[in-house]
Amino acid sequence: LALSTTVVAWNDLLRSQWESAMKHAIHLGLISHFLISTLYGATGKTLVPIGKYESYAKDAILAEDQKIVAVGSSNNGALNEFAIAKFKSNGKLDPSFGNKGQVLLKVGTGESSAQSVDTGYGQRWYYVGGQAKDGAGNFRFSVVRLNSSGQVDPGYGTNGVAMPSIGEQDYLRSIQLDTHGRVLGLGYTNNGTREELAIIRLTEDGQLDTGFSSDGKFTLAMGGSEMANDSLLNDFSGKIWLYKSPQVSRIPFCKILA
Repeated sequence: LALSTTVVAWNDLLRSQWESAMKHAIHLGLISHFLISTLYGATGKTLVPIGKYESYAKDAILAEDQKIVAVGSSNNGALNEFAIAKFKSNGKLDPSFGNKGQVLLKVGTGESSAQSVDTGYGQRWYYVGGQAKDGAGNFRFSVVRLNSSGQVDPGYGTNGVAMPSIGEQDYLRSIQLDTHGRVLGLGYTNNGTREELAIIRLTEDGQLDTGFSSDGKFTLAMGGSEMANDSLLNDFSGKIWLYKSPQVSRIPFCKILA
């Protein structure tokens, strides 16, 4: 199906929905080095080193069992790689996940960084998205799927990683499962001339969904990295809404009819 876009004005209802989401994100208190604040640890925060060197958190989700899964990157001394950590409700690492609560993944052929995480229905899977270099040394959208124990699902994508190609360099900033369990990915791409906003949709087994924009990917000349770095996707009744931080006046909303 062909996609169309509509820009609509910010209104009080949508602003209220955004502010509610932001309050939830602020409650998590997520900052660099996997610092989780609020109801965790004796002092209300937990500082946990991930890997051997510098580590940075980019996103986190609160699961139904009140455990938090945080994702970002960790430097192994040579390059950055995907880093995932799971915390119990008391702020301590969950030893049932990965290696004592941590999973470090070398995705692609070089530098990689996780940017976003979402969970499948029933908490069976964790989906982690970011960017990683392909065999040609170009950054690509990259999504991996892990089970509740932190093991990568080899049946997802190709050898456990979905890494579609969009432009010359592609950078994924956020992912979300839609109402059918498919991954929506938002980021930006450089086509050699300019940056463009980029959206993909993956099937349940990690392949580009040809029912979305005929090839599973969609680009829009709408701000590139500036827009992608400060926006979120939401799926409402089969329509994808792209919206931007209210810190900027007269914020546009982009509705994509999938």
